[in-house]
Amino acid sequence: MICDDAAVSSVLTAAFAGLLIAASAAGRAPLAVALFVVQLALVVGWFAAAAFTTRGQRAGALVAVAGAVAADITLVRVGDASQVRALAGILPAVVGLAFVVQLARRDGRARSTAALAATVGTGALVIAGSVLLGVRGGRGGVDVVVIALAAVGVGMLPVQAKVPWWASMPAGLVVGAGVGVLIAHGRSPVGAGAGGVIAAVAVAVALVARAAVTSVAPGRDRTEPATETGGETGGETGGEGGAGRRFAARARLRGALPAVSVASAVPVVVAAPAVLVVARIMVG
Repeated sequence: MICDDAAVSSVLTAAFAGLLIAASAAGRAPLAVALFVVQLALVVGWFAAAAFTTRGQRAGALVAVAGAVAADITLVRVGDASQVRALAGILPAVVGLAFVVQLARRDGRARSTAALAATVGTGALVIAGSVLLGVRGGRGGVDVVVIALAAVGVGMLPVQAKVPWWASMPAGLVVGAGVGVLIAHGRSPVGAGAGGVIAAVAVAVALVARAAVTSVAPGRDRTEPATETGGETGGETGGEGGAGRRFAARARLRGALPAVSVASAVPVVVAAPAVLVVARIMVG
């Protein structure tokens, strides 16, 4: 199985994709704002799932968020909307700043390696997501964004906890690519052929990233009680048992939210660089 919260993650991925599609239709600046929402969900979810306990450990989240802001603003303000070369200097800056933050800690530097890895990892992912702005600025960019994100959003829906990966992932790939072909049909300069390839690549990359992230899903059940209140004593009433089950369900949801947030956002951001490359080849 991919994860117990796969259904929620799949729906949220589709919601993120829909938000970005709508924002892209409105312009580059609205797309950057919507993209930042996804990037923020990824960073916050990742650091929350890691359960860092000190301010120094959590400080890396600010570095990753700053990297996302810098990347988004840079691509919004760049003269050639299709170029992403300006991002080349942002990731090294994030990595360097991540080291500085950890070296400057005065709390004993516990879990410094984990905090550094979280900062660099999330920083790289959110910067990769910013590439979507470059995709939109290319030839047929608005259509490419719609095709790729619609494919990713729909392609995630077959990924369910009770469906084995060898069935859900091929199903997601077929459904996502099919949606891409349908959307691209009759759209110039993309066309059904190029649209199908773009959609297939976007969904394939998103599915692999989703499986990789949710296979570990740190911190998912950390707050879940070992036993439910409803089963502690034989003399409790049915109402008390129901209240205990509801409490346990709420506690489990709070524990699962960070991992769900990461699993929902990662497929969207990792697809952007792959879509950029394929779109440049297939569309120009």
